[in-house]
Amino acid sequence: MPWDHGYYTGQTYCPTVMPEMAPAWMDFAALVKGQAPPRDREGAPFRYLDLGCGTGLGLCLLAALYPEGDFLGVDFMPAHIAEGRWLARSLQLDNVRFLEGDLVELADRPQSVGEAFDYVVAHGLYTWVDATVQEAVLNLTEQVLLPGGLFYCSYNTQPGWLGRSAFRMLARLERDRHPSHAPRQAFDAAQRRLEAVLSHAEAPFSQSQPQLLQQLPQGAVAQNLSYLCGEYFAEAWQPLYVSEVHPRFRAHKLEPVATATLSQLHEGFLNPAVAPLVLEEHDPMLRQATFDLLLNQGFRRDLCAKGVRPLPETVTLQRLLEVPLQRLDLRPCQSYTYQTPFGLIDLEPKGVRQLENALGSGAMAIGDLCLSLGEDLDTLLPRVLLLLENRRIGLARGQAAPAAETVHRINQQLRRWCQQGYGINHQLLPAVGTALSLPLVESMLLDGLLDGLKEDALTSCILMALNASGEPLRNKEGQPVQTIEEQAEQIQRMLQTMETCVLPLMIQCGGLHTAAATQGP
Repeated sequence: MPWDHGYYTGQTYCPTVMPEMAPAWMDFAALVKGQAPPRDREGAPFRYLDLGCGTGLGLCLLAALYPEGDFLGVDFMPAHIAEGRWLARSLQLDNVRFLEGDLVELADRPQSVGEAFDYVVAHGLYTWVDATVQEAVLNLTEQVLLPGGLFYCSYNTQPGWLGRSAFRMLARLERDRHPSHAPRQAFDAAQRRLEAVLSHAEAPFSQSQPQLLQQLPQGAVAQNLSYLCGEYFAEAWQPLYVSEVHPRFRAHKLEPVATATLSQLHEGFLNPAVAPLVLEEHDPMLRQATFDLLLNQGFRRDLCAKGVRPLPETVTLQRLLEVPLQRLDLRPCQSYTYQTPFGLIDLEPKGVRQLENALGSGAMAIGDLCLSLGEDLDTLLPRVLLLLENRRIGLARGQAAPAAETVHRINQQLRRWCQQGYGINHQLLPAVGTALSLPLVESMLLDGLLDGLKEDALTSCILMALNASGEPLRNKEGQPVQTIEEQAEQIQRMLQTMETCVLPLMIQCGGLHTAAATQGP
């Protein structure tokens, strides 16, 4: 068996930051379903193992956001581990380690990863490796996860990939036909061919996959190439039905208890016409399989407990009411329509604005929000789940958040790397235990404001920097902005958003040291 076990190793995977993998997020998801989380309180110490950690960016940011945690990242690609160790060393993090290791071998000697863990996560790994590694992931998790701990496993599922597998097939054929071509050319050619097939409405394939065009990578040229290669070029890639995966979990003492896709915790979002097919089914496996069929599920974020510990309903209710929330997006919205696995869901704007206004001065417990808004938990919770999933609000950490000076130093380094072209586009928001996406231009705008630059000077500096780097300024559709005048106008609009929304949010959530933030104009 080759060392890659069917995984794509042609290049390192893109740096990823997944909010669903944060301990607070997983704890909350488990609590919503009545399962006792591994921690009894925010700020309690824990141990966290990331299987297939990639380049380690997400793990390093979690280590910075959760100083009470002890983190270990495992990956079999030396380039990934080298990158992770460099990140941890450069950010001066002493609570995260990286281990190069083959999961098949580690499953035979679990002592190599150390003591037992409260959380084990495997993101974007399970359906991209062969059956031997899949078994090793579950075998190792069974051995090192503490009783009562949570296992997060995300994977591609059917039926959502039935149509998109045609794109993968064509991309691989194009790659094999022209081995000397860059991977991007294979993806572009595959997309053109599939779009040509789907343009013929009379073709049976087109009739059977009416939504496939919308599911394809929109403009492969604008996509992250390392993601496309990792997603579509893995030899062992094989989406699975949930009915194939959950029995494997249970065979390793891992009982599915929740999902980290928060909207799917509330089955009330199901279309009323089809909801009885799920709600009236008492067999858990048939219920999950029917749920996936109705949603055309293509990706799952399952949470399993090693040892189910259901809480009494009154205890679950009390603990949910005590969960504190905080604003995570200060930008105004005209409507609150969100794309979810259930389709488009419209939240009533007045109710959302009242909720967000209640959080305007800081964190507030869900119970206090219920009192403030005059609503019970059953009414408020679906709205909270959707707003958390779409990052309008976050789970507040309170006194457990890391020291402001440490966060300020790390965020400065992250912005420096972003502007140097490392592809790291995030800033820590310690008050809510997550990271804010801050791409290149926004990063330069923030530093310019902190340096006290005025609007015209700041715009000129950014235009010169973009011109020197050869990186075009792009609009919302990802297309390059052509004229200097249009570029200046877009930068000024972005500057206004930075001043009125992003900068205040970063101050409110502890992402900027107050002294540094007040040095600007």
